[in-house]
Amino acid sequence: MLEDLAARGVLVQNKTPDAKLHYYLNADFVLFNAPPEQMEEYAVLRRDFLLTSKAHSSESRKREELENAFKEGEVQCLIATPTLEMGIDIGDLQGVLMLGVPPEPSNYVQRAGRAGRGQYSSAATVVTFCRENSPHDQIFYATPKDMNDGSIKPPLFDPENWEVKVRHVHAFLLTPAASSVNEAATFLRRFPQEVELHIARVREVLGAHTTLETYLRQHFPQVLRTQIERYHGGSFQNHLYNSGFFPDYGFRRDAIYVLMQKQWGQREMILDLRPLNRWESFYKSMP
Repeated sequence: MLEDLAARGVLVQNKTPDAKLHYYLNADFVLFNAPPEQMEEYAVLRRDFLLTSKAHSSESRKREELENAFKEGEVQCLIATPTLEMGIDIGDLQGVLMLGVPPEPSNYVQRAGRAGRGQYSSAATVVTFCRENSPHDQIFYATPKDMNDGSIKPPLFDPENWEVKVRHVHAFLLTPAASSVNEAATFLRRFPQEVELHIARVREVLGAHTTLETYLRQHFPQVLRTQIERYHGGSFQNHLYNSGFFPDYGFRRDAIYVLMQKQWGQREMILDLRPLNRWESFYKSMP
């Protein structure tokens, strides 16, 4: 029955990033057959009690449109990535729910500080959900003051750091074809014929860079081919982030913490040190 409704367009079929099938109602098939006065009542009900949510990210093609709709009250809830964390006026925000503890106190201040800045009230609700399977989250669940009142360090960035540069070039070139492994495979097949066009695009942003251009001509195809071969389902874009092929510095999940025995006593804290291996070359290349 669901498949029949989907074939007729009444339902829309989709898959979650972990390949779970789900359906939702196509709004074009919703018809309210009611007198005008009842429709007006529904408009008031929708404005005051019902929430409309939208997803906001750097990949959102209608990002600015979503932000304006949120400011105007047409959208009441934004499910956002760190794209919304800094430098964007999002109007009257009454609450922030963080799914996972931010990487640093500076990130926490930026995200929590989005709320309570409106013209009507400076009060806001900020809730942080600490994941049970995250050592990072559990550390700050036990010592929340270290996050709330922690020191904010000036950001450091070396634009000549090879690991940083090459991952951003990966994202710059591949993002339009990163929504599925099939698109990435098509991009890879065409790359040898289009490599000089891609290098010209990179030059427009970074200028001439002999080492990077040599990498794109000689090594990039095999690096991307390895990423495709190692993909085993789920979101291909997440796979590229998690493997370090794309820059993932906004959602740091692999920080290594030194815990003072005086603070923790005999309490055991299991930290997953395996992600350090993928960052080893990154740390070695830092000035």
